Amino acid sequence: MSPAGRTTAEIIAEALECYEQLTHWLGVGLADMCALLDPEVIVIAGGLAEGGQEAGLVGAADLARQP
Repeated sequence: MSPAGRTTAEIIAEALECYEQLTHWLGVGLADMCALLDPEVIVIAGGLAEGGQEAGLVGAADLARQP
């Protein structure tokens, strides 16, 4: 149990939820920028890029681009 009285599983679940929300809205933002600027490629680097499929960027961007 953590010093705050919450179990590690609760903390991990909350962190995962935050990460999923972050990547969803990042995908939405990137889709909007693609619609506005029509770039040929978007490069995502750093720690977020290491999330792979867990990041959910492709799905979020695809969802945001649908009419």
